[in-house]
Amino acid sequence: MHFRFVRISLLFIFLFVGCRPGLNQSEIAYKNTVANALATLPTIKKAAELFPTNRITIAYFYSSQHNPVLEFEAYLNGRYVLNLQSEIEIDRKRGIILKTKPFQIHMHEVKSLARLPTGQLSITYDHNWKISEEQFSEVLSKNSFSSASIAIVNQPVAGFAELYRDKGNSTYR
Repeated sequence: MHFRFVRISLLFIFLFVGCRPGLNQSEIAYKNTVANALATLPTIKKAAELFPTNRITIAYFYSSQHNPVLEFEAYLNGRYVLNLQSEIEIDRKRGIILKTKPFQIHMHEVKSLARLPTGQLSITYDHNWKISEEQFSEVLSKNSFSSASIAIVNQPVAGFAELYRDKGNSTYR
């Protein structure tokens, strides 16, 4: 009986734990691709330097049905969320970006945050701006959103820092 239990346990370990190395390779490829974006894409590199509280991710990285999307989010002045997105072509084995489409760039102003009785978070937005790549180039070179006709105020929204703190710490470098 004891021998049978040991055999079943070993089989379980082999089947479920033994299959894990492929998953780790995927995680490594993902992190390498994010690091490649930061190192080789001038817009992402400059944005990360100017806006250090940021997060860089790749949506659909593991999907064979959707093209991957590079996403850069930065959290500014305790009130604004800057978002850049670009559909990308990647080499998963080498962990590099081969091609990018033009960036879609948006800035969202958070008006208020409230925790609902259910525990869910309610976010109310005030303004949303679409920024062209040319305008964003000027924003990056001048370090000012006035180039995109956006007046940034320094009035943090209560709860903003706590909400985005964890997200901002997840940039791979």
